[in-house]
Amino acid sequence: RPLDAALAPMAKGKTALGFDFGTSGARCALIAPDGKLLCPQWEVKWGAKERVQSAADWNAALDELMTGIPDDARRDISRIAVSGTSSTVLLCDARTGLPVEDRGLPRMYD
Repeated sequence: RPLDAALAPMAKGKTALGFDFGTSGARCALIAPDGKLLCPQWEVKWGAKERVQSAADWNAALDELMTGIPDDARRDISRIAVSGTSSTVLLCDARTGLPVEDRGLPRMYD
């Protein structure tokens, strides 16, 4: 069962990759099975776009964060977690799952 595997302890030598997309930027970190942070946290700041990011901005940040992870570290990733700013709404097309660009920017939580 997939859920059982997801809840099982990570195997030795494997890592978890965590992403956080927040108001000020996006960041990611690699974490060992014992909870130790394995490397410096990578971060992309929104800067002037802090209150007006688009789905394209989020995709670009994800690409930049993923590019920063060394190839040898990528091979050991066995789990990925993503968190985001609470209550942000992004309208998506029900047929394609893609963001609906012509309906405006994502609605931020405030």
